Amino acid sequence: MAELETPDDRGDRGGLDIRERVLTRVAVAAAKSLPDVAAYRTRFARRDLPNASVAFARTGSRTPADAHVTLDIATAWPARLSHVTHELRARVGKDIAALTGEHPARIDIRVSAFSAARESHHATVEGEPEHPPHPPTIPHDPLSTPAALYFGLIAGAGLIALGAVGVRDFLIFREVLPGPAWIPPTLEYLVETGWQDWMYFPAAAALVVGVYALIAAVLPRRKTHFRLATEDPAWMRPKDIARRCTALAREISGVINARTAVSRKRAVVTIDVSEAGDPGLRDRVHEAVQSGLALLLDPPAIEVKVGSAIALDGVR
Repeated sequence: MAELETPDDRGDRGGLDIRERVLTRVAVAAAKSLPDVAAYRTRFARRDLPNASVAFARTGSRTPADAHVTLDIATAWPARLSHVTHELRARVGKDIAALTGEHPARIDIRVSAFSAARESHHATVEGEPEHPPHPPTIPHDPLSTPAALYFGLIAGAGLIALGAVGVRDFLIFREVLPGPAWIPPTLEYLVETGWQDWMYFPAAAALVVGVYALIAAVLPRRKTHFRLATEDPAWMRPKDIARRCTALAREISGVINARTAVSRKRAVVTIDVSEAGDPGLRDRVHEAVQSGLALLLDPPAIEVKVGSAIALDGVR
């Protein structure tokens, strides 16, 4: 029996020409296999995500080694983008290499939208995908504006003004603008003038500004919202908590009016009652407000105060 001859030279085997549609479908299937990549339809362009496009680095070459794959995806919220993009890039390169034998030259990923997390995902060309475990995304509490922001704005405005003066003096030195320069006379005055009593005030002001800048740089930012005791991260503003406490207090029989002031540690509910002699009214209001704030992960301490007694006809 004659044996089949296998050519040793790779050039004798022929070329491999792959259409862009094949690579885009493999890339989209790889993206759909990840649980953090969500199916999404864009609002204006009406495009379905994930979406992929392929371009080749060299004209006339359609080999996977010259392919430039661009993926447009939507990720589930919350998701760690660095992990999603790293895992997706590895999955796309692995699937294309498993199908064609060559790894694409470049894989770009563009995150175009966020969507709700999904529970199911599809299989890839190698079957059921295996995803390495990664730590869950830890949401951060909303924080107040850093104290250094205002100092930075003022310092930035001052530097811009100083730079504008420098540009003006430079143009005057180059005889582009007429008029006297400001910086050289100022420096000469400071050098020729000795120490004066009025200089204590700028020195003290500079010391105060320096201390403030140092404290503002290290001052921790305070939390501005209250975290809810829910599986999905959510928060409430102190203003919303005050409104809820006021509404709960007004539902209690005997309470004519109520108002609430909420701080980080306490919620003070002040009630106006119809009968000042009801001893259990304060406890009922406290219990109702406390049950209404059970949805908070760290509820503030509740304090109920009786403001004034108001008759039903409106006369104090």
